[in-house]
Amino acid sequence: MTTHVLIADDSLMVRLQVQRHFEAISGGPYACCFAGDGVQALELIDQGGIDILLADLNMPGMDGMELLRAIQHHPARPRKVIVMTSAVGDQLTRELMKCDVGAVIAKPVSAAILTATLAQLDRVPKDRPATERGR
Repeated sequence: MTTHVLIADDSLMVRLQVQRHFEAISGGPYACCFAGDGVQALELIDQGGIDILLADLNMPGMDGMELLRAIQHHPARPRKVIVMTSAVGDQLTRELMKCDVGAVIAKPVSAAILTATLAQLDRVPKDRPATERGR
């Protein structure tokens, strides 16, 4: 079964790099689609069928935080939500966990970190609160 991944980042280089990581890791197959901002990402999520969202926080128009708030109770919300950011910190992580983010990873994203993050999210029971899943 194919896992559908939405990579939302305003940098084409980052989107392609993350796609290459998904092509290289086991556990697939993965089908990646892209959004250059939060508005495009929300439109794709509205269509349904996205299993994993990797979103940058700093995007034009609707930024990543606005996107996360918009999908928090969305009926087609991806099962796994991962934030990619260059500004990782405890306060930011706490705020993101309020939006039910499964994980926060630092940019640049490596294949090893992406693989470990996906494996960690697979081990977390779905009924645990987001604040516990992020630990």
